[in-house]
Amino acid sequence: VSQSRYIWQAFIPANILAQYIDNPVAFVEDMIFAGESNGRKKNLYLSNDQKEILTELPKRKMVAVRSGRSIGKTSVIALCTEQHFLQ
Repeated sequence: VSQSRYIWQAFIPANILAQYIDNPVAFVEDMIFAGESNGRKKNLYLSNDQKEILTELPKRKMVAVRSGRSIGKTSVIALCTEQHFLQ
């Protein structure tokens, strides 16, 4: 079990974390994008392309993404990395 998983478990009950194991879109929106930063609301959101990629991740071993410009491929990988440690 990774150290990251222990960090999440220290702050969030296991039954809450369990709902995010197969739902990376909800995890990113609720756990990573939620809250405030420096007193201002974060203006972070997932694009439709990013949601589509994240939705496919729990269903498949690999997800192929066309390399269009600025659809957020790198951002999705960074965001789903933390969610992966819940498993």
